[in-house]
Amino acid sequence: MPIPAHVINALTQFISTAGLEGQAILIGGQAIRDWHDEQAHKLGGIHGVLPTPRATSDIDVHLAVKVNPDAMTAAIMGTWTPDPDGKADRPYRFFWNQDDSVSLDLIALNQPAASRNVAYLVKIGTGAEIGAVRVLAPWIIACQLHERCFTPEFARLKIRRLTRLGLVAAKITAVNTCVSELIKSGRARQEPASWTGRLAKDLQDMDLLLQQRIWVDDLWEAHYQPNDREITRYWTEEAEAFRGLRERPSLMSEADFVSMQRIADRVSPRLYQKAWERE
Repeated sequence: MPIPAHVINALTQFISTAGLEGQAILIGGQAIRDWHDEQAHKLGGIHGVLPTPRATSDIDVHLAVKVNPDAMTAAIMGTWTPDPDGKADRPYRFFWNQDDSVSLDLIALNQPAASRNVAYLVKIGTGAEIGAVRVLAPWIIACQLHERCFTPEFARLKIRRLTRLGLVAAKITAVNTCVSELIKSGRARQEPASWTGRLAKDLQDMDLLLQQRIWVDDLWEAHYQPNDREITRYWTEEAEAFRGLRERPSLMSEADFVSMQRIADRVSPRLYQKAWERE
């Protein structure tokens, strides 16, 4: 699904107005789409024979900048209007002045401090609202699991996106977080958070990213070597937790459990550092 031109224009204005060129990292569905399109390009443009990513028109980006939320709001106030009906716990929601069908949801994931950047989750789209505040694991960014975007509209804005390994790691941690919430709510005999309903979508994304003998790019890339020990430690922890879900069928629907079992067979606690090391 092509990204609507007015959504791209809104993203462009947001990044330019807030002075965020080169600081945004594309995550979520559009990141998977961008990576998929690059794989198709490397394979000679054969989109028709490749698995297709989920359709999504919203754009999700991760920011880590030394700008507190109030300063960020002040920077964009001339081009974005705060939502008059915004929730008290979600004060940073805006509509684009040029087209109020485009909204921007901005959430600070940590408290501002002089010694560190503020991490933000940003969603721009038509009716875009962040339904699940699932924090991207800091090690994914710290270990440089991102690269330049392939899509020209994103590349022009110097937006980067998660690599294949970064995308898979983000999805594994998302699934593990969903299951932890299901366990916690079950013990408390409460309804689980609504965002656990994304489990099926996360598994669908993982299924695509972990297809074998299709994609050009391996999970492991040579430039990860300086962070080898750290990546391996975090990956092994998340991969083992994910594989352990095969012993917890009661935590999800039958369809999700079948998907998870199929995917778990492709998730090894050991990252293969050479393509020929695969079993």
